[in-house]
Amino acid sequence: MQSRSNVLATLADLKDELATRFHVAKIGVFGSVSRDEQTPESDIDIQGLSSPGRSAFSPSWSWRRSSPTGSAHLSTW
Repeated sequence: MQSRSNVLATLADLKDELATRFHVAKIGVFGSVSRDEQTPESDIDIQGLSSPGRSAFSPSWSWRRSSPTGSAHLSTW
């Protein structure tokens, strides 16, 4: 289970890559993680805002962290 601070740190680490690859201007979390009420069964709800003039319908993406101290990975589909 990822803590709120770990999720936000991962998003901060991915900020430049998300801006370059997907034209994300702003990104944040909502739901249980944003309230720091997540459980082991919780998903991580992430919402991004596209840069001005860019489509909001870019390819879908997700991230995962291989271990609590490992690097983040960005996947697209």
